Amino acid sequence: MQPIIFEKTKFNRDDFHLDVNLELPGGKLSVILGPSGSGKTTLLDICAGFLQVDAGRILFGGKDITRLPPQRRNLGFVFQDYALFGHLTVMDNVAFGPRMRGCSRGDARRIARKKLAMVGLEEPAERRPDSLSGGERQRVSLARALAADPGVLLLDEPFSSLDAALRLKLRREVRRIIDASGVTALLVTHDQEEALALADYLAIMNNGSIVRHGPPAELWSNPQNHFTAAFLGQKSWLHIKAFTFDGQNAITSAGQVRLSGEACGVRLPAVIMIRPQYLKVSPYGPLRGRLVSREFSAAGWRLELMPESPGVNRLEAEQLTALWPDDTPPRIGEVMAFDVDPHGVRIIELLRNS
Repeated sequence: MQPIIFEKTKFNRDDFHLDVNLELPGGKLSVILGPSGSGKTTLLDICAGFLQVDAGRILFGGKDITRLPPQRRNLGFVFQDYALFGHLTVMDNVAFGPRMRGCSRGDARRIARKKLAMVGLEEPAERRPDSLSGGERQRVSLARALAADPGVLLLDEPFSSLDAALRLKLRREVRRIIDASGVTALLVTHDQEEALALADYLAIMNNGSIVRHGPPAELWSNPQNHFTAAFLGQKSWLHIKAFTFDGQNAITSAGQVRLSGEACGVRLPAVIMIRPQYLKVSPYGPLRGRLVSREFSAAGWRLELMPESPGVNRLEAEQLTALWPDDTPPRIGEVMAFDVDPHGVRIIELLRNS
């Protein structure tokens, strides 16, 4: 069980600068989540040895592998586009790694057969990759990566080319397979739902830096900075104009919002983050908002509300997302009263790099 350590790792190319100091736990599935251009794939390529750092070190289980070539890092790599050998059978694709490590053909095929059984692909072992579905090819890619018995498994957005239903199914299978193998795994993705569902440990990346890391439930409930909260899909925000004298309420663009605890020590500018399930439409609610859009989802109707409060500059007002429990949603343009459960409120200071 090898932890992955990025020790003051720096990488500079043209106008892109990566600076990462991060330790990921051994024997767990860690996920790096970030938007396009954040540096997550660059960090994965550095980990694999495809790119060389300008400063700092990368360690696998305490061993400095910074200057080692990819083939000497004892890792497996699952590529986004599968990267299977089209002229080889599924069996020979998976046996390729053990053969390169010096195993006899018979031993390599025994290892391959075991890994194919692990991913549920014993039957098509003698077929070519182009006869398989996308999900089957990705499972072959995973079996091939595990066949060389790597200390670290790297996965580059492995589900991005699959349809939604297959993506969900394969995601569960990959989680099961990684748990069964006990390997240290690092996956990168831009998909927030995927990251939260898969990760034992989650790191949020933006502009070449890690802005927050920890267990996914902790990041979800206590994001600490604006970027983390926004990128994890928590879209309801209210800018705080001031706090009431007792610190139990915040004055915002939509009116007063009750807080679950005192706001002592919070510096302005700051925002209130509200998850949709804690924003309740109520005829007696103290806040007002105009319905500007609505859409149906598996969780019910999601309403987008524009705060309506006397004296509010429309350019400063943020849209709020609320859930509507009934089958028939209200009309667009309707002004609605709503309230916020104080236990669903988080205050986030708007500091630089947040």
